[in-house]
Amino acid sequence: MSSPSPSTSSISGQSVDLPPPSSNHAGLTASHSNWASIKAETLIRGQVLVELDARTHLHEACKRLMDAGVSSVPVFDPDTKTYVGMFDYADFLTYFLIVLHRTSLLSSEEAQNLNDDDQLAKAVGQAAAQQDMPVRNVSDISHRNPFYSCIPQTTLGQVVDILSKGIHRLVIMDDGVKARGILSQLTVVKYFTEHIFQLPSLEGIVSQSLEELHLGIDKKVVTISIEKLVLEALTTMSSNDVYSLAVVDKEGRLAGNFSLSDVKHLMKTDRRRLLNTTLRDFISRVKLEQGIEAGQDTVLVFQVHAKHTLRLVMAKIVATKAHRMWVTDESGQVIGVVTLTDILRVISDDQAKREG
Repeated sequence: MSSPSPSTSSISGQSVDLPPPSSNHAGLTASHSNWASIKAETLIRGQVLVELDARTHLHEACKRLMDAGVSSVPVFDPDTKTYVGMFDYADFLTYFLIVLHRTSLLSSEEAQNLNDDDQLAKAVGQAAAQQDMPVRNVSDISHRNPFYSCIPQTTLGQVVDILSKGIHRLVIMDDGVKARGILSQLTVVKYFTEHIFQLPSLEGIVSQSLEELHLGIDKKVVTISIEKLVLEALTTMSSNDVYSLAVVDKEGRLAGNFSLSDVKHLMKTDRRRLLNTTLRDFISRVKLEQGIEAGQDTVLVFQVHAKHTLRLVMAKIVATKAHRMWVTDESGQVIGVVTLTDILRVISDDQAKREG
């Protein structure tokens, strides 16, 4: 498998003189509340960058993701001293499903094969055995997370405009050679949430409800029955090119969430047979265990209502570190979804109107 060429976009930012950051509100003072002119580097101060050597084996690369608690990392080639792309859970999932296809597990007789635990274990074992390939060969194989970069002086207004178009993260580069940090959609929304009272220009937009903003309502949602198998959930995400599925009961009410970040649970040897369990079992075994450890109710934390304000939705996303919230009606039926991209788009549009 050949190494993909990274899709790189370097954004020249305008240098803006900012007052020195206070200890409580990075990049902000009582007299400075124009968030659009804050420099990108402000948001990554103190960040410990995680990156991968392009020669790192896939198995170790996955372990690094899990240990660092991140979903995506840049891949650096020490020979050419360049970044060859990004690596994330979507890349691992794409590679994993390709291997399973090659073992004929995902064939026209898929349903029959899925009931054979021994065959499944053998196929998954073959996929795991091939994890000694270098991560450079798998980087960006999913074509979902290309390498985009910007300079430290890029303004937050420019960053939000870029991220609002569906790009999930930007690598902050020093002199276009070495990465200093990563500015993700979640990092930006977290910054806004933590400094919301120092950003009066955001007050109007975040005080509105999802209903008023026409945000997430009636948006196409990919759902899956809680009685379906985990492997079917993985293939559904891949075939629909989505990062998350709303798990519903037989009445169509939200029963949980299954996303790319859950792939990490399946990377462990003792968890591989979970592929052949139902989502109900997966949620009760893994997600509930995860929720108890984090002190969270993992079924309800991903749920919001149309009358909830954007501020509340943002706070909930930051608290759960999720990338989306499912919008439900009074009965619990899933009627939409709000993503980080959606949130940054309405904030970017609101700022553009102000500047216009």
